[in-house]
Amino acid sequence: MRLDALVHADPWERLLFAALRADRGLAKLDDRGWRGLCEVALRTYSAPLVHATLGPTGLLEVAPEEVVVRLARARAWSAERWRVAAAQTEAIARALSGAGVPCLVLKGGHTGHLYASVGARASGDLDLLVPHDQLRHTQRTLEAMGYVMDDAAVHAGHDLGHPGHRHLPAMRIPGGLPVEVHWTLARRDGPPGWSEGVWDRARPLPDGVALGMETVDLLLYTCKHLASDHAFGTANAIAGLADVRELLAAGSLDPAVVRARAESWGVRRAVGLCVYLAGELLGAEVPAPLLAELEAEGLDGIAQSAVWVLLHVGGLGATRHLQLGTRPTLVPSPPTSAVGGRNKLRALLRYVERTGLPDPDDLRLEYPRLGRLHRLGYPLHWTRSLWKHAGLLRLVAPATRNEVRATIRRHDDTLRAWLARP
Repeated sequence: MRLDALVHADPWERLLFAALRADRGLAKLDDRGWRGLCEVALRTYSAPLVHATLGPTGLLEVAPEEVVVRLARARAWSAERWRVAAAQTEAIARALSGAGVPCLVLKGGHTGHLYASVGARASGDLDLLVPHDQLRHTQRTLEAMGYVMDDAAVHAGHDLGHPGHRHLPAMRIPGGLPVEVHWTLARRDGPPGWSEGVWDRARPLPDGVALGMETVDLLLYTCKHLASDHAFGTANAIAGLADVRELLAAGSLDPAVVRARAESWGVRRAVGLCVYLAGELLGAEVPAPLLAELEAEGLDGIAQSAVWVLLHVGGLGATRHLQLGTRPTLVPSPPTSAVGGRNKLRALLRYVERTGLPDPDDLRLEYPRLGRLHRLGYPLHWTRSLWKHAGLLRLVAPATRNEVRATIRRHDDTLRAWLARP
């Protein structure tokens, strides 16, 4: 299916996927197109991947300097987070190993190793799986390392007694990423039988201490989390789809094994849809026998709902069309997530500063005529931002709110009904 048919709402969104495919046609983009591409990339947390994809091609050489700086800064931010995450993972795995607890790394903490470029895969937290009967022991081990459980999540009932939850509340440590300790791979209740096979097939990660899933298991779990569990409605859904592309390129996958295991997990349709989208949107090389084995009929129709949710539900995407038109703004990079130190007031002020104040270098790029007076660009930036977001006041109208909710619900219901069919 043509990319234009899948992504037809916004030309800048099509440019995002063109960038992730390293389309040489980007060399003809004007400055406005590059700024729009940059904005969508930052909004979907895929700016690090865009930079890592386009950097080796030379296409960024024709992009405006402000766009190159923004993408490069997002990539550097992601690379630093990856280094922090890798150090955290190794330290936790060693501590748990010393306590006799096996530790399986999930999601970006594992798939990040697949990318050739450090920081290409953005990640917001660490997800670990431990045996259910070792959960309390794991919690005590992390607390001994200085991790503190998120009080807000505990008060909300997200603890071991909550039947619908599958992991402990996030645990945080100064200077680190949040850590979620899972006790099951299932969406609800206890782990099904196939989870035992995942442990049996696990293999050491590059650090030699923590464990990671075998390739087929990792592909299935990535698709399960992205499609079956969240129906593509996560802020970093594009990262999950990029993980599928990397897994398809990582090595030979026996189509019959993928199908048999996907059916035992109950995710055959989810895997078929994710593999299809990785090929159509990101240019992944999908073996024809693999799609044939997955037999995911009706892909063309359902793929359009999947792409809409992927682009418009995570973050503020669902209300983006309500914003007032301005020159494309370069969205500030997300602030670091984690407790910034023991002084909570200072951490809060730092968070506000990173969220509300553009980097001085960005002000110099956006308002070069101000020269040394570039800090005067702060009120200009705020004024433009307030104008752009003033359109969100239309959400006060019940009809507008209901329309947004109904659109999201329609796509979500369509996806979940299709994925639930055998």
